[in-house]
Amino acid sequence: MTRLTARRVLPALAVLVLAGIQFVPARIDRVLPDPAPSLARQLEPSADITRLLERSCNDCHGATPTWPWYSYVAPISWLLGRDVREAKEHLDFTRWADHAPRAQARLLGRMCEEAQKGQMPPQAYSLVHRGAPFSADETKLFCAWIERAQARLADAAP
Repeated sequence: MTRLTARRVLPALAVLVLAGIQFVPARIDRVLPDPAPSLARQLEPSADITRLLERSCNDCHGATPTWPWYSYVAPISWLLGRDVREAKEHLDFTRWADHAPRAQARLLGRMCEEAQKGQMPPQAYSLVHRGAPFSADETKLFCAWIERAQARLADAAP
């Protein structure tokens, strides 16, 4: 008779737990929202800015995130779901029109500040997505676009 030892039981138990947690769904919204109130529709960024937003921001703040294969595997799916929910609580590009023009201008200002400080995209995201951080030139381009957008918003504000 085979003697059960920790060396045999623990790996088997780990496999069972890992398999079992796959049935606990992550709270990730994978449904595409209406694009009408989005930042892209409201501010109509240039192609260069759109590429920056898609590359560095949209996975957490946008409507069309790229979900890598590991986003479907627990417990990573839980962590990614939490990160995206928290990111959208701070700034959700899909609900841009919900903000008044002055609030939009403030949000844009924060976006530029965080890009200049290297805080966005976050370091953990940048480790997995090597091309995500803005270069110095991209940061200048991004902030220049933001200044123009803020000026248009100031003209539109009552």
